[in-house]
Amino acid sequence: MDLVPRPTIPHYVINAFEGFKTKFNREYESTEEHERRLRVFYENLRFIEEFERSGPHSYWLGINEYTDMTHEEFVAEKVGGVFAVEEQKNVVELDESNLGAGVDWRTKGAVTPVKNQE
Repeated sequence: MDLVPRPTIPHYVINAFEGFKTKFNREYESTEEHERRLRVFYENLRFIEEFERSGPHSYWLGINEYTDMTHEEFVAEKVGGVFAVEEQKNVVELDESNLGAGVDWRTKGAVTPVKNQE
């Protein structure tokens, strides 16, 4: 879908969004959804640009398959409640003297290869 540049969204962002949609095979069901995703993409891109301008960091941010998602959507889809509130956790205190040398979970097949490290 070709878009006419909007006064509030720079043309380079619209071009980047078109490239994003092609690279990650994005199609939106309606014009309204397309426009909403473009605005989310723009906000995320602004965050990335501000981060990069803020100085040297030990990591970098960039456009990826999640750039058209809000933070809340990303957390709901990818984190799925992993970060529980401390009071809601069940904590078991272990007597460390009974733990022995430990277990090498790699030899038991419980450790998977590293994923999605772009």
